[in-house]
Amino acid sequence: DPINTKVDAKTAFTITKKLNAPLHPKYTYYWKLISQDEFFDLQKYLAGSRLTSTEDTVTKIIINYDENLKSILDKLGVPHLVTNKEFIVIENNDAHTISEIFNLKKNTGNNAPEADKEAQKNLDTLFLVNNISGVVVKDKSGIFVGARMGRPEKAKMRKLTGSPHVL
Repeated sequence: DPINTKVDAKTAFTITKKLNAPLHPKYTYYWKLISQDEFFDLQKYLAGSRLTSTEDTVTKIIINYDENLKSILDKLGVPHLVTNKEFIVIENNDAHTISEIFNLKKNTGNNAPEADKEAQKNLDTLFLVNNISGVVVKDKSGIFVGARMGRPEKAKMRKLTGSPHVL
């Protein structure tokens, strides 16, 4: 049953690579919400990370805490834990997804490929992700349109100074 079957990250990447299909939406993050500079910063943080893996699956990424990194992960929508403002930990399927996208090796996190900043200056972040990862990652965010909704039933009468009259 393809609708009710829960797909783990390893299976999602296997399907993506074999069929050249886009990555499963569960493991697609909001890449267009971060800037190129934030993308390159994330790449640097991941280069200095520690990985924990079982067999051929990365289960945990441990990165030294930084407020900028936390902001980037929040924008991307990557679930993570902050331990005593000392480490940021990405676990399970999300850790495997990030390690696959940035091609982190199982033993060391400092083998992430570097994207050339000057050559990629005018390209969007999603293009950079697709270029580095080797899998097809689609845009998850699209366009956000916001509108404010008031509560007219709670609005009070506005009293103006003076006596304005309008025809």
